[in-house]
Amino acid sequence: MKSVKRLVSHLREKSEPRKGFREALWKTLEADLPRTEYSWQRLTLAPTAAVILLALMGVGTYAYASPEVTDEHLLYPIKTRLESVERRLPRHEKARAEFETRMLHRRLDEAEVLHAHDALRERHLERVEDALRRSGRSLEDLPNHAEVKARMRLHMQSRFPEGVPDHPALLVPLDIPEHTEPTDFPVAPDVRPYAPSPLRTERALDTDVRF
Repeated sequence: MKSVKRLVSHLREKSEPRKGFREALWKTLEADLPRTEYSWQRLTLAPTAAVILLALMGVGTYAYASPEVTDEHLLYPIKTRLESVERRLPRHEKARAEFETRMLHRRLDEAEVLHAHDALRERHLERVEDALRRSGRSLEDLPNHAEVKARMRLHMQSRFPEGVPDHPALLVPLDIPEHTEPTDFPVAPDVRPYAPSPLRTERALDTDVRF
């Protein structure tokens, strides 16, 4: 029981939105809330304001971090809204690449959860493909983009060791052949092999591919 409590506490600490993210959320909240004064009983919150309040109450934190929150989950709109707000935060090239890579891992984790429940559909693979394209474009802005993309190719190959026969376009943005041996890619010692786990969660600016 204690180990479960420690795990929950660890997940909460690592998935808590950072200060800059909270500030951006509050700016969005201030822009959406009506200026006229009403009682709380009569105040109708804008959708974004409702998202912010849920996030501050902890619901958004769970939705934002958990791979179990897929598009069939009630909290998925909150998750995508929070991601959209974070994407609009000003950031330099390295941070933008790290963010887009985290989003790619998140879509991959969601796809694996859905696959485990025999619920993986074409639209889910399309989301992974879109995240892969975004990540690939963000890597182009890095001075060492060729090296980083090589690491990403190796990492993606570790997650798709037999290719994706039903969706080969998923590997196109990184120029990965449908069937390629991992030894064809440069060895990158700081790329960890993927180990699926239902309790796996992303940590801010901490991805499987180091920049």
